[in-house]
Amino acid sequence: MIRQIKIRFQYLLFIVLVGCSTAAVQTSEIGNKITCSNKVLIATQPTEFKNRVVAEMEKSLQNDLCYIKRISISHLNDEPTADYDVIAILGAYTMMSYPSEVKEFLNKIPEKEKLVMLITAGSPEKVDKTPQIDAFSSASVLTKSTLVAKKMVKKVQLHLGSKN
Repeated sequence: MIRQIKIRFQYLLFIVLVGCSTAAVQTSEIGNKITCSNKVLIATQPTEFKNRVVAEMEKSLQNDLCYIKRISISHLNDEPTADYDVIAILGAYTMMSYPSEVKEFLNKIPEKEKLVMLITAGSPEKVDKTPQIDAFSSASVLTKSTLVAKKMVKKVQLHLGSKN
């Protein structure tokens, strides 16, 4: 019994330390916000998997004459949603919940049809299904980052196509 508690505590400590030690997401912009007709906001967390997915998304979406802004999830609630045609969120589902910034954002945004979400989770079947949001889950497997990025790009393009 004590051994199990000790193992669980070590696991929890590991999760906290790893989660808190990642580098911050650097805000970046691609394209001209004024002249581009398609504007996409990508809010993400700093993990190697999500960084790869976002880099591939940016590379692919540049061809769609997009203005793309990448921010940290921690700044999601500071962005004016009316400025964007699509808002892509890449976040983790831990402790049976979305990050607090994502929960707050989902509660306040009226244009849920703009959202495309990738949620990384150890057990994807446990991810909370939020109605009105185009979302899917994936494990953070580096070898599948290209596949996941293509799926995200397809979803973003579908949303942009329905706008035009």
